[in-house]
Amino acid sequence: MKKIICLFAFLLAGSANAAVLNFDDINLNGSNYTTLSSLGQSNYANFNWDSVWFAGNTTVNNYGNASHSGTQYLSNGSNVNNLSIGNGMLFNFDGAWFASPTHSNPAEWINISAYDSLNNLIGTTGNVAITSNMSWVQAGFTNVSSLNITRGDGWFTMDDFTYNTASVPEPATLALFALGLFGFAAARRRKQ
Repeated sequence: MKKIICLFAFLLAGSANAAVLNFDDINLNGSNYTTLSSLGQSNYANFNWDSVWFAGNTTVNNYGNASHSGTQYLSNGSNVNNLSIGNGMLFNFDGAWFASPTHSNPAEWINISAYDSLNNLIGTTGNVAITSNMSWVQAGFTNVSSLNITRGDGWFTMDDFTYNTASVPEPATLALFALGLFGFAAARRRKQ
C-alpha cells in the first residue's frame, strides 16, 4: 500500500520543465528596436505580452549593455510604467536579468508583482535597484497567472526570463486514479 501511495504522490507532483527566454529567436524584420505587437509576437513563447514591450538588439545606440546572453532583449516603451506578462496556464517564475540602458533616462529600479488566476497578489520583489550592469532579479513565485512590472522613471531592459511549468494531471484522471486506489484498498481489506 505504501508503494501505491508513493506512486500517487509522484503523479501529483508532475514534472517540471525549466525554460529560459533569451529573446534571440525573435525575428526583428530588419529593425533593431520595435514592439512585439508590430512583429506579430504578442503571444511570444505562449505568454501574453503588453503591446508596449519592445524587442531590441545591442546595436541600438546606448543599448550595448542591454542583453545578458546573445544580442536581443526586451525593453519598456517610452513613458510606460506598468507592463504585464500573462499565461493561460499557471507557471513558476524564477526571475530575470535586468539593466538600465546607458542613455540619459535610465530606470533606477524595477518591481515585479505576481498574481494568481483570480488576480490575487501572490508576492512582490519590492523595488530592486538596477544599474547599467546586468543583474539577476530573483522572484521565486509559484502558481503565477500574470506578472506586473513597474519601474522608476526611465527605461529598463530584461533578458533571460526564467520560468517553469508543471505538468499537472487532469482532474478526471486524478479521480479515476483515486477511485482505483480505494477499490484496491477495499479488496485488500476483504482478503485479510
